[in-house]
Amino acid sequence: MSLGKPAMMLAVLFAASSFAVLPARADMEAKDGKASHEYCGGKKHHDGYGRLSSKEQWKKSLTGGQASEISGLRLSLKKELAAVKAKLGLKEAEIDGLLVSDAPDRAALDKLVGEAADLKKEMMKAKYAHMVKVRSLLAAEQKAMFDTAVLIGEGHRHRH
Repeated sequence: MSLGKPAMMLAVLFAASSFAVLPARADMEAKDGKASHEYCGGKKHHDGYGRLSSKEQWKKSLTGGQASEISGLRLSLKKELAAVKAKLGLKEAEIDGLLVSDAPDRAALDKLVGEAADLKKEMMKAKYAHMVKVRSLLAAEQKAMFDTAVLIGEGHRHRH
């Protein structure tokens, strides 16, 4: 298949402009070798007006005992998720290996995809069970602040 001269010129122009933009974007995002979001550590502690975010408000209201218990819950969740993430990584590697084989077995691929989906489902269940446990430790006013943080997506999803 042969491209016409105008189509070829357009493709070359597009490719050249793409490569020119990448370094410029990297320069805009980088300060002292760090992307701009790295300065906050992925955490937003205020709402832009100097007020604490919903996530920080409910956390700041915790008693010492609550904070300690929630910290323990978070640690056990991380341990549980680490094991499941490792299994998921292996499944995804198996899927990749099957995809690049000369004759991928569709039935085996479907089985692996199902197993990977089950692992993702297990991770979601663990995260939401953790949130329910945390919420059960809170007083009514703290629950309201926690619920607000959950509903606007703070604390369990990374949104831009």
